[in-house]
Formats: sequence, C-alpha cells, structure tokens
Amino acid sequence: DPGNLRLFNDCTALALQLEDYETLLRAADARLRLRPTDLPAAAARAKALLAKGDFARAAAEFEKVAIANPSDPAVQQDLGLCYFRMEDFEWARAPLETALQLGARNNGLLWLLLSTWHRLGMLRRRRSWLRKTPTRRALMPRLPVFTRACISI
Repeated sequence: DPGNLRLFNDCTALALQLEDYETLLRAADARLRLRPTDLPAAAARAKALLAKGDFARAAAEFEKVAIANPSDPAVQQDLGLCYFRMEDFEWARAPLETALQLGARNNGLLWLLLSTWHRLGMLRRRRSWLRKTPTRRALMPRLPVFTRACISI
C-alpha cells in the first residue's frame, strides 16, 4: 500500500538493506504517483537511481529533495556524489562543501571533497584549511592512506 507512510518507510529501509534497488524504485514510483511532492519517496527514488548508476537522473531527483530540504547533509553529499560520478567536478564541489558546512564528517565525504578539489586544482589552496579543521584530528586515523597523505602534504 503506497499510501501507508509507515509501511513505505519500512519497505524502503528493507530494500536499501537488501540492496534491492528495483523494488525500491518501484515503491518510490508508486508513492510518487499518489503524492507527487512526497519527500521520502523522492529521496528513495534518488537513492535507487544512484545505486543503479543512473547518475544524471539521480542528480535531478536529489536536486528536488535538496531544494525542499536544504539542511540535510546526506542529501547534499549524495547530490555531490552524483556529479562526481559524472565527472562534473565543478558541480560536485558546491553540494559537497555544503554537506561539510552542515556538519557531515565521514570518510566518504572527505574523500569526495579531496578528490574533487584535486581534480579542480584546488588542493594546495585547501591544505591550510584542512590542517586547521577541528575534525581533522578525530578523523585522521580512520581515513584511507591516500586521503591522509593529501592532507598532510
């Protein structure tokens, strides 16, 4: 029943856990047919498209979700990831930096940011910021060796 939000949330969580992105996409589409502006359904659709490698369509969906919920760092990170995977690093930069400003502090985000800055030729200018950031000390031991090397250069 796509009209039952609780059931929809349970089904989407299970589909994500099982990596069943076709089911996730069908459930999101069914809910969006009933409620075209439903934010959880749009986010689920975007996640399914991202997981299936349809980065352009996923980015379009994440853009809609980000407009409706601009303070969600996970949405910003996923939007940046879509652009990164399309190798549009200039477009990836803004949502990734926004996710960081909104408080996201995970290895995936830092790797994406460093890689984006590197590809845009901005890594040297960002090094001083990276050395000063308070989360650097907490995250350094957990970061991949490549990322740690980029920060400490």
